[in-house]
Order: sequence, then C-alpha cells, then structure tokens
Amino acid sequence: MRSLRDLQQSLGACLLASDAPVLDEAIAGEAAIRFGVYRNNVIVSLQKVLADDFPAILKLVGEEFFRMAARAFIRRSPPVSRVLAEYGAGFADFLDAFEPADGHPYLGDVARLERALDEALVAQEAAPLSPRALASLPAEAYAEMQLELHPTRRLLRSRYPVAKIRRLALGEIGENESVSLDEGPVRLLVIRPQTEVFIHDLSEADYAFVTAIDDGLPLSKAVDAGLEADPGFDTPRCLKRLLDARAFAGFTLKDSR
Repeated sequence: MRSLRDLQQSLGACLLASDAPVLDEAIAGEAAIRFGVYRNNVIVSLQKVLADDFPAILKLVGEEFFRMAARAFIRRSPPVSRVLAEYGAGFADFLDAFEPADGHPYLGDVARLERALDEALVAQEAAPLSPRALASLPAEAYAEMQLELHPTRRLLRSRYPVAKIRRLALGEIGENESVSLDEGPVRLLVIRPQTEVFIHDLSEADYAFVTAIDDGLPLSKAVDAGLEADPGFDTPRCLKRLLDARAFAGFTLKDSR
C-alpha cells in the first residue's frame, strides 16, 4: 500500500499534467471526477493571475492565444510559492521561446515591462533623495560618492518600443496611432518614488550611467561608463534628470564607510 506522502506527491505531479492520468486505485469513481474539477479550477485560477499581471499581452494576442500560452506556461512552471502575486516571474522568458509566438518577437519584452511595473508597485518604499543633500557636499566628495538608487527602480532595455506598444495595447494612446518595431531600441527606467509608477526613457549613455550605479560603482566610474557609451555624455544634465525623476534614495561617502 502506498503511503500518504507518496499519494500526495502523485497528486501534485499530475495536477497540471496535460492529460488526466489514472492516479491509482486510491483515486477512482467520484473522487477522480472531483479531482478533475479541482485541477481545472487550479489551471483557470492561475490563468487569471497571469491575465491580471500581463494585461497588455492579453490584448496583443487575444484571449484564445493567451489561454493557450498561459496553460503551457503553467504546466512547465507551476507555482513554487503560496504567494500568487509572485507567480509569473518567468513568463517573459517563456514567451521568448514559445514557438507559436515566433511572429511577435516583442512579446517577451512587453511582458518584462509589465512585470517591472508590478514589481515597482509593491517594492519597498523609500524617501527620494533631495537635490539639496547633494548640493551641500564639497566638490571633492563627488568622485568616490556611491549613489543609491530608489528600491522601486527597475531597468529594462529592448530592441522594440515596448512602452509605446503597451500603451497602444491598453488603449492609452489613440487607435489611429501606429507603432513601428523600427522605433526601438529603448532603454527604460521604471520607478515608483511615491504612489504612482512612472516609465522614463533613457539615452544609451544615461542607461550606462544608471546601470553602473546599480552595480554599486562610485560616481566617477558611472561617469566613465556614460562617456564610454557616448563621448558627449552630459553628466550634470543626466543627474538633474534623474533627481527630477526621484531615482535616488541616498548616497554613501567613502569616508563614512
């Protein structure tokens, strides 16, 4: 006779299987029918979670295609946490490799943008850095200063104009407007400095600068990264724009470490 643990593992293994297998003699008749209903409810519930998290993808591909893709993803990547808000982290990578979506190569990056927006919305809050705090520093402190990006920030780059594609899909811009995939590439900063999430377009040099800061490099090295991307990189302009976007939460000085 199989143990309860073995039976539970068998139930879990076949819960998201593509076909309804005959579990064993312990699950039969009315119990098997009820299990089938339960399995269907689980899949439908997870499909709804994905649809809520990726509304632009749903609009772009339509309900039938989305249900097919979501079901395939669910079977390949079942939840590993009880917190359903965490589910769907790998959906963008899945779409990149999903053969039926080959004609829509931008879907994965649109999904990454939607995921970034969701993550920014629930990320830890922090007070944005005041420009006055930087203005009060002596000039010699800047080179080795390490800026701290706001904890809600997410960085994303794509070959495609994914922010505009998302807005068009959700009806946030006019239906008469069109999007050309040749409008890319784009580099985006997603951030929620207070209650609202914003998407900021960055230049290649700005993105290199912010990425260096995100990697923990001091300001001087971040400036070098910006200049490497574009010899005309304007550091004061970039810093002002990022401060206006409230992209920083603080800074650390070398002498205070």
